[in-house]
Amino acid sequence: MPEKDDVSKIHDKYSLSLINPSSHYISLAISIVIAGLIGAFVAATYLESSDLLFPAIAVIGALVGTQFLDILFSKHKEYSKSLHVSMFGNGLFFVSTLIGFGAMGLFEKDGLDLFYVTMGMIVFVSFRIGIFTTILGASVKKAWAVAFIQPVAMYLVLIPPDMWISSLTNPMA
Repeated sequence: MPEKDDVSKIHDKYSLSLINPSSHYISLAISIVIAGLIGAFVAATYLESSDLLFPAIAVIGALVGTQFLDILFSKHKEYSKSLHVSMFGNGLFFVSTLIGFGAMGLFEKDGLDLFYVTMGMIVFVSFRIGIFTTILGASVKKAWAVAFIQPVAMYLVLIPPDMWISSLTNPMA
């Protein structure tokens, strides 16, 4: 029996690593769906807005627009990896907002803090920096510059402008 390579060993040990979209189009489609869910969920729960369509479309627009910027900063072969990073990062962003909603119910809080939305954005940025430097081979300087664009753009179209300063400087307020 031939010896397993490192990737096979990882797949045997961590079943989560088997989640791998077969096509970059699937990753883009899943990212768009998750971005729409983020927009609608945050608008309905955190911002208590009845308009769910505009925030969802705005976040999707920011996602798609920034994906075009990722094309400029990645080689052709690496664009599919960039789309996969976007999909998993958006998933982390959405899970952070869900955790905040769950915490509100668990701790019986009166309202939702934007802390979890802000933390979701920061986790998304951190994830992108890590992947860009380790997997895509970007320099730390380039990774920091590129990694902030997509999550921050999505955050800024999602959160009303009058809440930007307070949510970024004191998200627990």
